[in-house]
Order: sequence, then structure tokens, then C-alpha cells
Amino acid sequence: MSLDIRAVSVALGRTQALKEVSLSVPEGSFTALLGPNGSGKSTLLRTIYRARRPDSGQVLVQGTDIWATPASWSARHTGVLAQEQHSGYEFTVTETVTMGRTPTCGAWTG
Repeated sequence: MSLDIRAVSVALGRTQALKEVSLSVPEGSFTALLGPNGSGKSTLLRTIYRARRPDSGQVLVQGTDIWATPASWSARHTGVLAQEQHSGYEFTVTETVTMGRTPTCGAWTG
């Protein structure tokens, strides 16, 4: 699955977190985001998986702008297992993986 980020900018309050960031990740490849704290890595990832809308630019998965599609389409094509843990929710690995399959299941799939 290919990923193209085209001139994405995101402001967090008065701080410009991302300014015209562009990146292409071809299908079948792996990419690492490296940088110091506060450099925008998490903001970029949140923009890719639709947790934060960019102020400008596009995020394309398989050539489709994820912000121009229903959230269900995006959920079937992108996913994240965030590093942050919320107390009170203890799931096994199997339960966590199963929850990630939810967007691909029908309404009555158990």
C-alpha cells in the first residue's frame, strides 16, 4: 500500500508543528521517522491516521485522499496501535488484534 504526503501543514495553536511536509512511501517498503522531541513526528502520524486534520496539503493512501473519503474507508486502509496506554483497559494481544479488524467486518460479524 502506497502513502503520499503532499505539502502537509499543521498548526497546534500558534505553533507551526508541520510546514509543507512531503513524503512518499512506495508500496512494500518500510520507513522510519526520526527526529528530536517536538519535531512533529507524532503530529505527522496523527495526520496520516486521521486523528488530526491538516491545515493544508494532502495525505494519500493508494492514491486516495484520506480526508476526502468516509472515515470507514480510512479505517480499512490505515491503522495504529498508539504507544500511550489508558488505565483501566487491559487487553490481551489477541483482543487488541481482533479490535483492529473491526473496520473490515460487517455489521453483524461476531
